[in-house]
Amino acid sequence: MQVLSDQDIAVYKRKSKGGGSSSLPVAMAWQPYCLDRVLGPSVRQMGLFLQHEHLVQAAADGLHTGVLAYGPVGSGKTHSICGTRDGSTPGLCLRSADKLLGILHARGNGLLTRADAARI
Repeated sequence: MQVLSDQDIAVYKRKSKGGGSSSLPVAMAWQPYCLDRVLGPSVRQMGLFLQHEHLVQAAADGLHTGVLAYGPVGSGKTHSICGTRDGSTPGLCLRSADKLLGILHARGNGLLTRADAARI
């Protein structure tokens, strides 16, 4: 994977001839993707949350939101989303949940709140 800009990445993909899992690779090529935002290794936990905080407000307003963490093994995806094991530096999920529950509590409308998270 290569970061091209703050909204573009390219992923090195194997192209094969024919179909199925037994196809022989014929070439490798960069496949570009345009995203809402691409964050590099210099972004810290609070910076990550501040750049996505608007999604928490959107969820509180009833919209569907999502965040995708993509990258090679060891690049910090789990750390970004979950934070540190000891909880000293919360990740995006915990910060977002805290903010969302704060918003809903401040509204005081007594609505039932449900949240789901998936790690694939």
